Amino acid sequence: MELDRRAQIRVSKAGTKGRGFGSGYLIAPRLVLTAAHVLEGMDQTAPEPVTVCLPGTGEREFAATVRWQRWDEKVDAALVEVTDDDGWQTPQSLADLLARPPQRYGLLIGTRPHLVTAFGFPRMQKDPDGVRLDEQLTGHISPGTGALAGRYEISSTAPTPGTGTGTGSQGDSRWAGMSGAALLTDDGLGGDMLCGVVRRDRQAGAGARLTATPAAHLLNDPDFRALITEHTGWEPVLEPVEPAALFTPAAPERLLDSPASLLRADAEAVAFHGRDSELADLRDWCQDGPPTIAVQVWTGPGGQGKTRLARRLTDLLSHEGWVTGHLRPELTDHDTPPNFAPLSTALPLLIVVDYAETRPRLLRRLITHLHRSRHRVRLLLLARSDGEWRTDTALRDADAPTRRLLKGAQPVELAPLIPRSRPAQDRRTAFTHAAGDLARLLPRVHTVPDHDWNTLAKALQPPDDLGHPRYDNALTLQLTALVTLLQHGPKPADTSPGTPAEEILLEHEARFWEDSAEAPAFRLNLPTTTLTAAVAVAALCGATTADAATHVLGTVADLPADKTARTAA
Repeated sequence: MELDRRAQIRVSKAGTKGRGFGSGYLIAPRLVLTAAHVLEGMDQTAPEPVTVCLPGTGEREFAATVRWQRWDEKVDAALVEVTDDDGWQTPQSLADLLARPPQRYGLLIGTRPHLVTAFGFPRMQKDPDGVRLDEQLTGHISPGTGALAGRYEISSTAPTPGTGTGTGSQGDSRWAGMSGAALLTDDGLGGDMLCGVVRRDRQAGAGARLTATPAAHLLNDPDFRALITEHTGWEPVLEPVEPAALFTPAAPERLLDSPASLLRADAEAVAFHGRDSELADLRDWCQDGPPTIAVQVWTGPGGQGKTRLARRLTDLLSHEGWVTGHLRPELTDHDTPPNFAPLSTALPLLIVVDYAETRPRLLRRLITHLHRSRHRVRLLLLARSDGEWRTDTALRDADAPTRRLLKGAQPVELAPLIPRSRPAQDRRTAFTHAAGDLARLLPRVHTVPDHDWNTLAKALQPPDDLGHPRYDNALTLQLTALVTLLQHGPKPADTSPGTPAEEILLEHEARFWEDSAEAPAFRLNLPTTTLTAAVAVAALCGATTADAATHVLGTVADLPADKTARTAA
């Protein structure tokens, strides 16, 4: 929970001098999520019909406007945009939208009670002088309670002050003013996921019982998603809560340490496009057929777009009632098998396993667990190529159902994004779009000099040889766009004509290695050639511990022994 995002909503009421009050939570630098009924009776003719206050920064109220609201049996929520520019300060937790999405959204998929927290400003925390103080409510959601009504119910036995009658309308509730508070839960790794927004008080005889609108209902609304995307640049995606520690975040943090980091699939620096037929085939496979487990294998060389295609598929299905996720890459065959019990759900489930060929034993254990499900399960395996990892290694000690599923999974080879049979202009357009998208994020790479990259991208001319077979690979085309940008920028690498784009990019990467090596924590004072050798050894051999990294780097001939440990760090 980011405490600097807690907000107070005040509403001018038509026909009265009084004002309505509710809680809220910033999910974008100027966009506050609250409950729609907080806005009931708002006087549109008032000078400031609705205001937003961030109590942690003072009592200043900022004028705002309602951008989206919905109030019906299942949804009671609104988005309020701060329009007053005078003095508004974006909370620190929302200051960098290019590096990370502002908020993750969660869906409870099982039946076991789950711990949640809400921060708001209820009436029972109102001082005699009228100041609203904060309240942290910790409780449990039992997903089987209120599910038929499409709501969450938060139960808590924590003591609360005995104010209010507890028998009358919401106006008598000690929790009045808590409406609109964000309902958050831990993702299992120290982050939080917004799973709902507080709606009303059930006025329990003891403890507390509040209802909430699930985040799933909000993200199912395309207008809600579009407004979040407009304000943040990130399309919100619904993620399963209980197995969150097993999956990579739907929109992971962009660690843009060097130019090459822009080319990572999870950075999604270049907007997804194309692959309509592949997406249609995958969606048909997921949605058609019996509600049992099914496995597909998609293969293709690195950079062909397997991961981006799978990420697009999971994003789309998450808005259609599916539970989706990508198994974390750090879960390997060498570790203690994780607990797959949190994956149990009656909802349709799609799991993507990237680099499946490197994790056959983990894959076998996962399928063995998933096969117990009595509901629709789809397992999409991504690999560089098919082979014994599927037909032999993963089958060792496997039970009969697992063997049948893996052996019966016929691999599909992913074709080039833009085949050479398409008009040449298609690749030129793709190059131009890639350059524009990469230029938007280049300023976030600290080793890249300041420059008007956006203007440069618009004037950039695609290379003449885009019809070459190497551009069948989507990553190669994007890499070439990145290198072309850098070479037309203020600090090009000194290379001879005809140097491959990969080699040119490594020249730019070397600046990142040099900056890292000379950081105050390390001060290695090593020549670039030695750093290059160390990077090559690290990339080729890898290491799982600091001691192993130090041992591996001990093979670099020019690396002094007294600097090996710091180089490993």
